[in-house]
Amino acid sequence: MEWLLVASFIVWKWFCIAWVLDFDPPLVQLKTTTMASYRPKSNVVSTEIDDEESVLLSLETQQYYSLNETGSRIWALLSDGHDTDDIASAVTEEWAIAHEEALEYVHSFLQELNEADLVEEMSGDKTV
Repeated sequence: MEWLLVASFIVWKWFCIAWVLDFDPPLVQLKTTTMASYRPKSNVVSTEIDDEESVLLSLETQQYYSLNETGSRIWALLSDGHDTDDIASAVTEEWAIAHEEALEYVHSFLQELNEADLVEEMSGDKTV
């Protein structure tokens, strides 16, 4: 019976160590990383098609981009000068999701816009 207790303890200890090593909660990760600030590039024009869709046009590349309702809302807030956290707060209120989830989604969307060269990253008052 003692060997069963020892074996159980070893398995439990291994499980705890494995759990601690693999545990990387996204909330901690979000708090420790600095989110970039963005603003629309001056060579991008936008228009709302209806309440649920917007279209962006890059005058530089002459490419059109269609945004769904959420993307349109994020673009509108970004165009009004709101930062990533403010936009995530609005998304949280309007679509009833957790703030951390909204922040992750908004950050990801802004990175995609940045990769498409539709926004520019800012550092304080200066553009990076």
